[in-house]
Amino acid sequence: PIWINKPTQLEKKPYKVGFRPTTPDHLPLIGAVVNVDHAAQAYYQRSHTHAVFRYPNQQYQTGLFVSNGHGARGLMSVFLAAEIIYAQITNKTSPIAKNIDNAIHLERFKVRNWRNGKEF
Repeated sequence: PIWINKPTQLEKKPYKVGFRPTTPDHLPLIGAVVNVDHAAQAYYQRSHTHAVFRYPNQQYQTGLFVSNGHGARGLMSVFLAAEIIYAQITNKTSPIAKNIDNAIHLERFKVRNWRNGKEF
């Protein structure tokens, strides 16, 4: 066997490590947190083949919001995220289009799997 001599004292190196939270689709997660019990009952326990208008509106947990997964673009997207959350808190019109709002929704991965008939 090959023996490697181990140093008796650890050396400090001036290296840094940084992590950037991101998502598989590289879009951030922004907005109110979904009421899990309502989502399971109103959506995930039902057939995924119904037309979208047949499902009730999503319900959210009171006062709980997320802004995460901004990745490398975080320095620019966090300001828009703050405006989006502010609009949700104050019940004002969202500063972004509905399709973009759907694209950054917190439940998007779970909804996509459900709509595609996949397990989640």
